[in-house]
Amino acid sequence: MSDNNEITALLSAILEGQQMTNARLDSIDSRLDKMDTRLSNLESDVSTIKGNVDSIERSQKMQEKALGTIAILTLAHDADLSELKKAE
Repeated sequence: MSDNNEITALLSAILEGQQMTNARLDSIDSRLDKMDTRLSNLESDVSTIKGNVDSIERSQKMQEKALGTIAILTLAHDADLSELKKAE
């Protein structure tokens, strides 16, 4: 009978160890699921930010072209004013 009791005690200890391991694995799975969710949210945020940056870059290029045009027109205007002053 002593052997049966030892075997039963060992099996109980093994079962308890498995239950503890399963609980830890469940906890790890839960944390991984939360991390996956956060990662998905971050991916979405990065995609949105990239779209915003692309839009800002396009807008900046348009503004640079407009400033270039304004600079050329200003030079032409200054040249015209200079000619008018000379003509007086």
